Amino acid sequence: MTKLFPLALLLFTFALFFACSTDDEKENTPSCTAANNTSTQYCSNGVMKQYGFVTDEIDGKTYKTVVIGTQTWMAENLSFNQTGSRCYGDNTANCTKYGRLYDWSMAKVVCPTGWHLPSYPEWNELLNRVGGEAIAGPLLKAASGWNNYYGKSGNGTDNYGFAALPGGGYGYGSGFLNLDGFRDIGEMGYWWTTTESSANLAYHQRTFYDRNNIGLVDYLYKNTMLSVRCVKN
Repeated sequence: MTKLFPLALLLFTFALFFACSTDDEKENTPSCTAANNTSTQYCSNGVMKQYGFVTDEIDGKTYKTVVIGTQTWMAENLSFNQTGSRCYGDNTANCTKYGRLYDWSMAKVVCPTGWHLPSYPEWNELLNRVGGEAIAGPLLKAASGWNNYYGKSGNGTDNYGFAALPGGGYGYGSGFLNLDGFRDIGEMGYWWTTTESSANLAYHQRTFYDRNNIGLVDYLYKNTMLSVRCVKN
């Protein structure tokens, strides 16, 4: 009997350890997806959270916001009607869905008070937080609104409520990607950064409907018109 007691104790300890490990695994298993998102709640890394909201004091428009790591981002593309900004195809319905397009000079000043156009390092912090630019595309892309690619959905899983949308862009036949007129709605998301390449060029972020990466891309001419995401000061 005495010899059996240590063995029984050992078996009990192992059973307790594995039971605790199973409970931990259950706690770490995502319990929600973007399909559970509502107008007031979003799924962030498997946990339902409340959207924040910010109202632009100039035009009264309210935007959803999400917290990812230590940053607070708008969960929608900006749609403030800055003079000279455009809706894709000059169709106001596209502004409602995808936000407006701005050249670089506009992009630097259109965010609401207390918010700003993010720099490259700020975008990079976001991408690192969700696992790096090689895999961040689907995790940040909206769960709807992206075109299919040879029958395969281009939508993301929107794991953090960021809901990146493919607003396309407008260009003048020059610069990286050679944007010429309106291009790529439904297929490409382009967002300005504050980071300059030269007096006439600035960097942007982009992601595709048919790829997993999202990250800093080389320059575009500053008169190119792209989407804007604002980050809180």
